[in-house]
Amino acid sequence: EFIVGPSQWEPQVTFSEAVTGFDDTDVIPLLVNCTLNSFTSVDVYYNWTFNVVPLADGVVTVNVPAGAALSFETSAPNAPGVFNITKYSDYTLTYNAGVGGTIAGVTPQTVSTGNDGTAVPAVPNACYVFVNWSDLSVANPRTDTNVTADLTVTANFALLTYTLTYNAGVGGSIAGVTPQTVNCGANGTAVTAVADACYAFVNWSDLSVANP
Repeated sequence: EFIVGPSQWEPQVTFSEAVTGFDDTDVIPLLVNCTLNSFTSVDVYYNWTFNVVPLADGVVTVNVPAGAALSFETSAPNAPGVFNITKYSDYTLTYNAGVGGTIAGVTPQTVSTGNDGTAVPAVPNACYVFVNWSDLSVANPRTDTNVTADLTVTANFALLTYTLTYNAGVGGSIAGVTPQTVNCGANGTAVTAVADACYAFVNWSDLSVANP
């Protein structure tokens, strides 16, 4: 059996015959990884229910020791019992996108202790590139495994830049800034190819004839 999150567990003890002398003091000393929130007799002699609050993830155990209850008719000790349940917490995985991109995949994700999240890609916009997550992971797509705590991370993106370099061949010079660093999608500044005396500008090495 399993419970998830801070939920309480309500095991029921049923004796095969009417018994006496069974109360919470029989159970409390043997609780493992839990506390007893309530102890209720359902029908006086046969059935009891508990309300147990797990203390941490893992196995939660309620023991009913030998001799905890006595036969109503013979006063003989009734048989013991052991009840186990495993508690899992729910954790939240949250993935955010910084400037220049988006998140593809499920966010937030709810994942139980020890389980894995699902893959989440960080998708850059045009002119951007994925750099890393805020916890310095560079996995992309990213899958968080064996989850034991909440997680919030942000994908970081960088704007692409390019270098524009203008050189002059024999017979001229360049007027303007060279080299230029220009953001992706932006414009460089004007550059003029200036012909020396007795020379004329023909074109650029990429066959453009724009000047400037």
